[in-house]
Amino acid sequence: MTMAGISHKAAGELKNRFKYNGKEEQWEEFSDGSGLEWMDYGARMYDNQMGRWHMIDPLSEKKHWLTTNNYGSNNPVLNIDPTGLTDFTFNRKTGEVTQIGAKNDQPDRILKTNRKGEVKYKKEGMAKVAVDDIEKGILKNGMNFKDKHNLITIGGKDQPTEKGVETFPLRLSDYLGVEIKGAYFGEGGTTHISFGAYGGNTFTQSFSAGHVEGLRKGLTLNGFFHTHPSTNISTSDRIVPSKRDIETRDEALKLMPALKFYLLTAPLAYGDSYPFKIDYTTGF
Repeated sequence: MTMAGISHKAAGELKNRFKYNGKEEQWEEFSDGSGLEWMDYGARMYDNQMGRWHMIDPLSEKKHWLTTNNYGSNNPVLNIDPTGLTDFTFNRKTGEVTQIGAKNDQPDRILKTNRKGEVKYKKEGMAKVAVDDIEKGILKNGMNFKDKHNLITIGGKDQPTEKGVETFPLRLSDYLGVEIKGAYFGEGGTTHISFGAYGGNTFTQSFSAGHVEGLRKGLTLNGFFHTHPSTNISTSDRIVPSKRDIETRDEALKLMPALKFYLLTAPLAYGDSYPFKIDYTTGF
């Protein structure tokens, strides 16, 4: 199909190619002056003249409750859809992360799944979310948190922030109901954060911080953190390091006196900064 009157080569014309949703306008002009025009959404192209997609949603088989040509889950007021693809699933049995579709520019989410690994849905058809608002650069397809240690680079371009990386294991800790331990690395500031494999951890005890991954790369170890889940525990217990936490801290400080120790838990009051970070290097 061709459309008359589309010309972008007029002498001296300066045309803004980035339009609706900040997407770049593309066009193909024919010799007779007609042409095709569309918006590049990455996963599919949108015909802004006809108000139609050039192809169906690549994730339509996973979104059976929606039409195959939907935008923003049929709710463009509350949702945006930078590429039409998003989300991860997390296998609670194996600890493996699986990416659904290609990356986009929005915060990542881990969706709830059943024993077969299939995404769970609410009655109204929306996917159930296990962990949301995960900063970009933390999750990768095929990574495993249960059996493997993970080292995350932070602070650079397209990399998560220190706070964002601290927030993720705490939310995952709440979802799983176990403590998760990690470590900080860098000189003159934090450049990397590790997560220890949580397999074998319990609600009140965590073991490895995964710091061996940073040491293997020659990074400077600055300190450790561990999470306290916020469910089924009193506030007085979750904001105080346990006796074992103190013993582990004291043993490590004998070898490396400059280390820092932090406890990560949920904020005490609604609206407070997340996560609540408690320095227990001294005291307690």
